[in-house]
Amino acid sequence: MSGYGAPPIKANGKLVGELAAGTYFVIDRPPGTHKITVYGIRDTIGCETDVSFQPGMSHYFELGPIVRTNMEGIIADSMGVTGRPVPCKSGHSSQFMFYSLDSAAGAAVIAKLKRT
Repeated sequence: MSGYGAPPIKANGKLVGELAAGTYFVIDRPPGTHKITVYGIRDTIGCETDVSFQPGMSHYFELGPIVRTNMEGIIADSMGVTGRPVPCKSGHSSQFMFYSLDSAAGAAVIAKLKRT
């Protein structure tokens, strides 16, 4: 996804970081439901979803291309996206969506990346 720049990420409407290819960042949120949003180039609406954070647990997400069709799913697979798609509300110009990783897979992916 390196050709897409560093998409901005918001949590509950506040910018928390940008993700360039091969990087990650960490945010702390209290348990409960939170809205996370990723934006693409010229994308003012983004792809937003509500996620439920459990106490005492780490939650891992990766970015991948938005999947609306089977062909887009094949493209995501070919890019090495390993998580489960997290359904989101998005505008027609959204390029990205979140993919959820289990704890073991998330920790393994993080070990290979650099922190932003």
